[in-house]
Amino acid sequence: MNLNGILSEAKRIVKGQDEILKAILSAIIADGHILLEGPTGVGKTTIALTFSKILGLSFKRIQFTSDILPSDILGTYIYNVKTAEFQFHPGPIFANLILVDEINRASPKTQSALVEVMEERQVTIEGKTFTMEKPFIVIATQNPLDYVGTFPLPITQTDRFLMKINIDYPSKETEEEILKEGDPRAHINTLEQQCSQGDLVALQREVNSVTTDESIIDYITEIVITTRKHQMIKEGLSTRASIHILQCARAKALVEGRNYVIPEDIKDMFVYVASHRIICDVPECDTRIFLKDFIDKIPVPR
Repeated sequence: MNLNGILSEAKRIVKGQDEILKAILSAIIADGHILLEGPTGVGKTTIALTFSKILGLSFKRIQFTSDILPSDILGTYIYNVKTAEFQFHPGPIFANLILVDEINRASPKTQSALVEVMEERQVTIEGKTFTMEKPFIVIATQNPLDYVGTFPLPITQTDRFLMKINIDYPSKETEEEILKEGDPRAHINTLEQQCSQGDLVALQREVNSVTTDESIIDYITEIVITTRKHQMIKEGLSTRASIHILQCARAKALVEGRNYVIPEDIKDMFVYVASHRIICDVPECDTRIFLKDFIDKIPVPR
């Protein structure tokens, strides 16, 4: 699979976000879910649409609102008068790539409906389990919590996301480029598919075979343990988080054409994997800035 081709196609639509596109592709290859946070109108939805088109994935969009119910997402049984039986009508969650738009506008009860399907890749309704088709990726968008009408995500929900990526306003040069080329979404249908579902599933299986030196394992372990002892961190990283750091680093190695992990892969992925899991014990702490400074202080293996 031509991973450079995937990124090149994505850059045609998403301008000035090269590192973020690489991180998102790494998360998809690592078979993980992604939480995008940022102000409205900066391209979060466009990113999800772009990757679904390039990767040849079936796509569904679920707009979260304050009154949406779990059955609106997962599906429900409806009585069929002709057959005198209840038949399952699947909800929009049944697709390869799901865009959950403005996830934090729904109540915590509705948000929690995603926990099983994101973790187990299955839905259980009325005692019957339905398995999701592979690949299954959730990309959720989130508005900053100081926006009116938003609810904080439960910890059990945020931990299911492999990465949290912040999308900021574009630079002046990027803004001008976008204005000259027109609305990016108008060009999405011009994107060329770069792989099939089968190709992506096969690549996801390759992640665990990427060579990882013992020093890399020690490096990740040191990072995670240090977060648990740091005086400015109220709650450090879990074992699940350490596994996710490793998976993302391996996936990033594949994106960059390598079959082995280097320390820079860990450093590049760390903030994305840790920012929604770390709880700082300092008021008004900018978690991203804190974590960038934190990882720079951990000795890199030689």
